[in-house]
Amino acid sequence: MEWNSKNGKRLKEERDRMGLSQQEVADKFKKTSRTIQYYEKGEKGGFTMLECIELHEMGFDVCYIATGKKNGTKTFKKENKNLEYNNENHPA
Repeated sequence: MEWNSKNGKRLKEERDRMGLSQQEVADKFKKTSRTIQYYEKGEKGGFTMLECIELHEMGFDVCYIATGKKNGTKTFKKENKNLEYNNENHPA
């Protein structure tokens, strides 16, 4: 999949839904907040497959980011600056 501005817009929507800053996402993936800004504008790259799996495990709707089709999401919670998620099948 080629990363574009639509993917970037949906990444930002998901990040906002999760209540995360660009810096928090950047820290999780050892990237700069500027890199996340580039991703959200569709100006650069995007995430690797392994990073997409991590995004999914954090509660991001990766299917939506990639295709624009909602796939359902997990309930997300932030505690003590640790990124954790909850759902019925995967309690934190």
